[in-house]
Amino acid sequence: MTRVLSAVVALPPLILLIRIGPSLYFSILIAAAAALGAWEFFRIAQAPGKPAAWILGSALAAGLAFGGQLEPQLLPVMIVWAALLLFFSSVFWLPTGAWPAPRGWTGGAVGTLFVGATFGSLALLRNFGGESEGWRWVFFLLLVVWGGDTGAYYGGRALGKRPLSPALSPQKTIEGTVVGLAAGVAGGLLARAWFLPPETPVWETGWISLLLGVAGFLGDLTESAMKRSGGIKDAGGVIPGHGGILDRLDGVTFAGPVLYVYLVWTTT
Repeated sequence: MTRVLSAVVALPPLILLIRIGPSLYFSILIAAAAALGAWEFFRIAQAPGKPAAWILGSALAAGLAFGGQLEPQLLPVMIVWAALLLFFSSVFWLPTGAWPAPRGWTGGAVGTLFVGATFGSLALLRNFGGESEGWRWVFFLLLVVWGGDTGAYYGGRALGKRPLSPALSPQKTIEGTVVGLAAGVAGGLLARAWFLPPETPVWETGWISLLLGVAGFLGDLTESAMKRSGGIKDAGGVIPGHGGILDRLDGVTFAGPVLYVYLVWTTT
């Protein structure tokens, strides 16, 4: 019930801000979320220097995230995204126990860069196509990723029997994952019917929604691996029923850069 109430309270103002608010205000919100997310990352990584170093790292992450408002050079940003996502996704193909979970000062530096750069993809999406168009892509991303999260959560509770990855996240099941990916695709098709450009092919919407769903799923599992390595259940407690900023936006941190690169690639 707390989970639902939090969504009921938080979603309407967020929707209004994305839809009718200036992109500058949205970028400020993303910068604030990045600062909180970086603080949570430092806690998971057990970074030293609290509170002074944590405050500085959070401020730097906020500045990086806000950079999406300033239209940065795309190639360096893409290189950073690729390196970060490859590093964190290595948890899936390295042998058990061999994943180099960021710790100490290294964890603080990686956390600052990871949270700032990936959260910045949301600011870039809000500005993609101009002030009056970017909101569509932010909504599309959130419908796919959060729709997938919701589908996986309730699908797993109703149908889940076979564990997906007990070492990373014991509660996730194969059945819940399948339902979550299907729900993400449904969210993307719903977005197309509601507000995406009408010339967008259905098949294209479907496959990019599936790709974003997989990316979001990898982000979710990666954060689960980070928390297990740090011996904690939730990254934070800022959102009742959902945990911290990273708990709510873990999928977005992987899927946001993927969607932005896809949009740039297909429109240039």
